[in-house]
Amino acid sequence: MSKEKPAILEREEINLTQSQNKMIASGWGQDVLENTITEKIFYSSDGLKVRGYISYPKDKSKKYPCVIWNRGGIGNKGAIDSFTARGIFGKC
Repeated sequence: MSKEKPAILEREEINLTQSQNKMIASGWGQDVLENTITEKIFYSSDGLKVRGYISYPKDKSKKYPCVIWNRGGIGNKGAIDSFTARGIFGKC
């Protein structure tokens, strides 16, 4: 087990096209677009650079629960992309 402290190396807010935003609103609801921020992040794990996503409410007036999604797997099969992350994780 690694004793390395996890660190976010890079983070960037996900910005989708207008048509993708319409699909997000249609599938997951307009509140996802209006009330949450989703970012693509890269973090270090056991010396590897790992891509992930973080989503959080714009409202910072109270504390919210945290959901951690660990996909596992190898390669791109079943991987979450920026569009899906914006919808799924923005809805959580």
